[in-house]
Amino acid sequence: MSATSVLAGRHSSVQRTPDLTALARLLHLSAGVLRTIERSDGRYFRFRASGSAGGLFPLGLYVAARGVAGLADAVYWFDPLNHALVNVGPAPQGEATSLVVTGVPWRTGWRWTPSSEHCAS
Repeated sequence: MSATSVLAGRHSSVQRTPDLTALARLLHLSAGVLRTIERSDGRYFRFRASGSAGGLFPLGLYVAARGVAGLADAVYWFDPLNHALVNVGPAPQGEATSLVVTGVPWRTGWRWTPSSEHCAS
């Protein structure tokens, strides 16, 4: 399905639930850590799939999983540093699996005040 179709409100008549491999790939390529290097001071620098002002990453990803083979129905937070799903709640109502993007304004607020409200809005 093209981005234009999605933005226009059209959708495919074919509906399918992603398998765990496809879901893992989607999460990794949208918000995961793609590469890690060790700095001379012993600290690690992680290159993420999505950019972030100041490397503060104010966006969080959650999966409301329903019917994903190999994954219990529940709500999960995507932990990008460990490439893991952390169960944070019971299964949602309905039958569709959904990806939820949340903004955490305080991650940028302390550094970018007063413009921080626009960074994760």
